[in-house]
Amino acid sequence: RPRRQGLLIGLREGCGRHPDHRHLHVTLGDMSLRLGDLAAAETALKKALALHKDGHGFFLLMKTLERQGRSAAALRAGKRMVRLDADSSHRHLQFGQVQVAAGDRSGARTALRRALELAPDDARFLRELSELVTEPEGAGGTFSGARTYKAVDTCAAEFAAQTPYYYSAWERPGPDGRPPHQVR
Repeated sequence: RPRRQGLLIGLREGCGRHPDHRHLHVTLGDMSLRLGDLAAAETALKKALALHKDGHGFFLLMKTLERQGRSAAALRAGKRMVRLDADSSHRHLQFGQVQVAAGDRSGARTALRRALELAPDDARFLRELSELVTEPEGAGGTFSGARTYKAVDTCAAEFAAQTPYYYSAWERPGPDGRPPHQVR
């Protein structure tokens, strides 16, 4: 951490000496984000994007805004990111993840499907999309259940399984209002 702080001081000095050097501002924004100085990250990234708009800068800005709890602004940055990097499966995945966090399930499905179209052999996209599609929404996204994990004896009771298989399911709370039993 002290080494990162020293790097941060050097980056700030470099940005002061070379205010038109976009890469310095992006790196300062990235490092500030990693260290949790979200206001400094936002300032540096906006300066970098004013100099030159690129997908990586918008990705970092999107993550900064998301961590600040500014979902609408994060989604706007994400839209600009995927417009600039329209053929990047990773950018669509990243945007889909932010959309899920913001509660935009429909938009997330679209982004994740596009990521899967661009990279059909990448299992991450399929996993993200399948989790999104199988999560229950209920009326207006108000499902009041909880994800639980259940064990399956894969040996059909012939002998005790050394490594049971766990699967996830969605269950509603019991009559007492407590969450369903979860495997620990």
